[in-house]
Amino acid sequence: QASGILRDLTSDPRLRETRAEDEARLATGDAVRGIVTGVNDKAFSITPSGGGEATPVPVESIVELYFATPPGGRATAASPARFAVRLTSGTVIACKSVAVTTNGDVTIEPAYGGASAKTQLNQIVSIEYTAGPVAWLSTRTPIEDTSTPYFGGKFPAQFDRTVTGDPIRFNGVTYTRGIGVHSRSKLVFALDPADRSFRTRYAIDSSLTYADVDVRVRVDDKIVHERKGFRAGTMSGLVKIDLPAGAKTLTLEVDYGQGYDIQDRLTWIEPALVRK
Repeated sequence: QASGILRDLTSDPRLRETRAEDEARLATGDAVRGIVTGVNDKAFSITPSGGGEATPVPVESIVELYFATPPGGRATAASPARFAVRLTSGTVIACKSVAVTTNGDVTIEPAYGGASAKTQLNQIVSIEYTAGPVAWLSTRTPIEDTSTPYFGGKFPAQFDRTVTGDPIRFNGVTYTRGIGVHSRSKLVFALDPADRSFRTRYAIDSSLTYADVDVRVRVDDKIVHERKGFRAGTMSGLVKIDLPAGAKTLTLEVDYGQGYDIQDRLTWIEPALVRK
């Protein structure tokens, strides 16, 4: 009955695609295909379909894991997932309805069948409506994700966290969605035909007084937004970009400014694609 394992529900429609073999999509943008032949708390073992030795793929490197389509086809979902309920335990439940009573009782009706679940409101971190036109960029897997700090080291992009792994906060406000990066950073995302526009803001924590970066957004490698010498302590204005028909890629770049890469830790705040 399982179609796959995801870190976020926004990728849910891809669960219903037909696949001849299992497929693990990695944070690097690469994919490992074959048959899942083993699993533990550290890695999935994936064996090539044509035979050969199994490859251990670390759990932490996998963004999405899709299972091959059974010979008889997949079971039809009871109803589309309309909400994502995130619990304090870290569990995320795809559901078609959520009912909250005045005394804090919550009834969750799963989207893929099964009995309704009951919990308390104080056990819920967030309830997100996922059937709307907004697709958070932090829930998509980039097709290119590179980080090349001037003085070396490793600062991979962090999704829905700052680049140091902390919650996203700026001027006393906490943001659930965002992408934390360190210069020089380049993130490339594939666009869907239904994507109509892109919007985002960005900021650098005010404590990083030496930070100085150049920020660029590209559509199909054409620069559509650029700001040089962006410093700490201010939030950018809303960046809103209409996507031309047939656009294939969206690229977010943070480059060295005047201070090499010293403290160049920027967060893209609530980057989102608005869909048809």
